Amino acid sequence: FCERPRDTLLRQPTNTVTNLSFTIAGILILMEGIQQWGKSREIAKKTDKSVDSLGYVFNATCGVANLILGLGSMWYHASLTFVGQFIDNAGMYLVVLGPALFALKSSRNTEPSTRTASARFVLEYILSNIFAGYLAFTYSSLRRHVFLLLIVFAILCEMYARFVGNEERRRQGKLVKIVLSAAVMILAFTIWNLDTYGYWCDPDSVLQG
Repeated sequence: FCERPRDTLLRQPTNTVTNLSFTIAGILILMEGIQQWGKSREIAKKTDKSVDSLGYVFNATCGVANLILGLGSMWYHASLTFVGQFIDNAGMYLVVLGPALFALKSSRNTEPSTRTASARFVLEYILSNIFAGYLAFTYSSLRRHVFLLLIVFAILCEMYARFVGNEERRRQGKLVKIVLSAAVMILAFTIWNLDTYGYWCDPDSVLQG
C-alpha cells in the first residue's frame, strides 16, 4: 500500500482508522435487521403467516461480514502481518459473496423462505468463502484477481435476478441501483489498485486509497 509504514502501534494509521466505517456499517445493518425481524414476528403472529427468514439471514451475514472486514482490515493495516492480510481479504470475500448468493437464492424462491432455504444459503455462503479463502491463502499474489472475479460474479448474479428471477425479485432489482452499485465498486477497486501500484500515491497524506 502507498501509506508509509510507521514505527508506532498503528503501522498505517490512516488505513487503520478509516476501516472503522465498515465496522460501523456492520453494526447499523445488524441493528436494523433486528428491528425489522421483531416487527415481522409481531405481524406474523397476528396474521398467522410465516416470516421470510432468508432475508433476515442475509441481513445478518451482511452485518457480520462488514464487521469482520472492518476489524480484520484494521488489524492488517495496524500490524502489516500476513495473518492480518488474510483476514482482511476474507472479509472482502464475505462482503461480496453474500449479495451474490442471495440474489441467486431469492430469485428462485416464489414462496416465503423456509428454514431449510436459509440453512442452505448459510451452508453455500460458508463453503464458497472457504474456497475463496483457500485461494487467497495458497495463491496470495492472486488475491486481488480473486476479488475482482467475485465482484463480476456478484454483478452477474444481480443481473440474473433482475431479468430472469421470479416476478417479485424482478420488481426488487432496480436496474439503476444495480448499475450505480457496480460503478461504485469498480471505481473503488480502481482507486485501490492505483494506490497499491504507486500510480496515485502520497505516502504521508491523510487521504489514502
